[in-house]
This record gives sequence, structure tokens and C-alpha cells, in this order.
Amino acid sequence: MPAFCDLERLAFVCDTYHPTTEMRRDVEVRVLVVKLRLEPVTAAIATAIHPQLRRILFAHGDKPRGLIRELLWAPAVPLQQLTVAPAPDANDTLVLDQVRIERVRARLVSKGNYWRLIVVLTVGPCDRDQLAALQEWVGIARSVSFSEAQPTLFQEHDDEPDDDDNDEDEPDEGPDVEGGEFSPIGDPPARETPRQVRRGRRPH
Repeated sequence: MPAFCDLERLAFVCDTYHPTTEMRRDVEVRVLVVKLRLEPVTAAIATAIHPQLRRILFAHGDKPRGLIRELLWAPAVPLQQLTVAPAPDANDTLVLDQVRIERVRARLVSKGNYWRLIVVLTVGPCDRDQLAALQEWVGIARSVSFSEAQPTLFQEHDDEPDDDDNDEDEPDEGPDVEGGEFSPIGDPPARETPRQVRRGRRPH
């Protein structure tokens, strides 16, 4: 499932975004944490995200299943590319590449009449034009399509094994856990009973 959602041109609202930093290959990178909102979520949208999600959220048609009120999960999808346009029939005005979807929350709202979808993702680094487009997106609905992002040079190198990783030549010394405590497997050895010595005599 390379794309987060197979349907195109979904009307997402950008609720918030805020800057932060993260480490990538020992380099501190400035990124943005963006929260998107989609409502209402139909059975077709849920199926396009994952067929199992459709069975969890809906009973028949677009009627929400009353078994749960909220669902939170981390999608097992690769990095995404988001194309954003003011309307479904308009040209794209913003492209966000190498987007990591952190978590998704489905919440039953309006007295259980429909589902709302909240998608939290990490974007970046962003240039000045992308920041301006994100600022214009806040609080309004834009047409969004998802696709799998192309791997970067760093990602291609990350897939290659390191020269130092050779488990066959080096013994396994166990995990290196700072501040951790390990217990041996099996029963501890029995303590040796000290010999009793009479007073006035030395043990032989």
C-alpha cells in the first residue's frame, strides 16, 4: 500500500502547524508538524485508506458503527508526497515531499452521525514558498492527493549494510543498555553453606 489513500482530491483542512527539529544522519533538520482534518469520512474514503478500516468504522453503507467512538493508529506506509490544490479542478499550488505520517485519529462526532479524520504528519525541510502556502491553507479546505515519495539519496544509503556489521565474525555481547539491569536466564546458583568451626579450633 504505497499511498496513504488511493482516492484523489480529498478536502483536507489544515488546522495547525508548528516548527520543530529532528536528527537525520547526525544532522539537525528543521521540520514542521502539520495537523490535517477531513470530515465527514465516508465508507469509500475508509476503504481507500485500508479495507480493514472500512469494516471497523462502518456497519452498513455510510452508517458509523456504534461499537467505538475513537480510533488511533500509526499507518504502516512509506514516506508520502502530497499535492495540494485550491479546488479539485484547479492546478496544484503546493507539493510537499518526503512527508512522514505520524498518526491518524478517527473520531465519532455530531452525536455519532459521522466520522472525523485527523492526520498528523511531519514535513520538511520547507522553503519560503511552501511555508507561505501552508499559512494560506490554515483554516480552509484544500484538495489533497497522496502518493508514495521517491527515495532520497540518504534513504538509499540507509538500505545498504554497514561494513562494521558482521555478526558472523564477532561474538554477540548482548544489548548495550545504559542504566539497565539484566537477570540471568535460569535459576541462580545455590549458595555454598559455610563450614561450622568449633571454638578454639581452626579449620583444616
